[in-house]
Amino acid sequence: MVPESILSEVVTCATQAVGSTKPAKTIFENDDFTVELIDSIEYLKEALSIMREGFYPDESICKGVRLGEDLSASDVKFPADPAQVRLSGVQGVKELEALTLETAKDGISLVAIDKRTGKVAGAAFNKIQRALGDGEKGFFESFRDSHCKSISAIALIDSMIEVDSRFDVIEHYKVKCALEVMFLATRPEFRKRGVGVLLMWGAFEAAKIRGIPLVVALMTSIFTQKIGRKVGMDELSEVKNEELSFLGEPLPVIQGLHKSTILMTKKISTSN
Repeated sequence: MVPESILSEVVTCATQAVGSTKPAKTIFENDDFTVELIDSIEYLKEALSIMREGFYPDESICKGVRLGEDLSASDVKFPADPAQVRLSGVQGVKELEALTLETAKDGISLVAIDKRTGKVAGAAFNKIQRALGDGEKGFFESFRDSHCKSISAIALIDSMIEVDSRFDVIEHYKVKCALEVMFLATRPEFRKRGVGVLLMWGAFEAAKIRGIPLVVALMTSIFTQKIGRKVGMDELSEVKNEELSFLGEPLPVIQGLHKSTILMTKKISTSN
């Protein structure tokens, strides 16, 4: 479990990041759910719980890099210093959880709340990405280099870096920043009820409120790709699983369904 002091620090940073742009409590809603900012320790705990229940075990790239599995030294088919890598499945999940916490500090991550029960049904961890200077590392690269030793966590972040690098959305759209929907997760009991779609609409609205002109997402499964199309996102590039690697081999096609990652974007009309 994440210590309460760390959760409190993240929420404080998120509140400061929002500043005077803090919206009304409900960012977006339909008849069944509301979308709200992760602006409390309770919401943050629930969002982390949803990631453990509904993202790390099931998401296609997480499966491809065997996140959460204890690997053995014989699995490593390339030269590796044992002191520099970690094979523990628990360690990999902890490092990805640290990534979500760092991301939540931007104050633009979201939860979907079931109106009938008040239960948190889904979460979107959103990162504000900015144009980089010459030689400057991006957020994912910097986090990987400073926080990660797990082979699985490094491989997952490497896949995100690789797909992002194929198409420079900041340059393409001539914008200074973009909101990246980094992780989109639904609690298993709420699947097939449109929670992911609602969270994407919420991300668009949150970006508009903060004056961010572009929303970006790396859609890694046929399900999230359908969500992107349903909310009218543009498809800019596609990277096949076999173009990404883990332990020296191409990432597998999970269940014969999830064969690629598609970079999708949505331009946002802002007053800024």
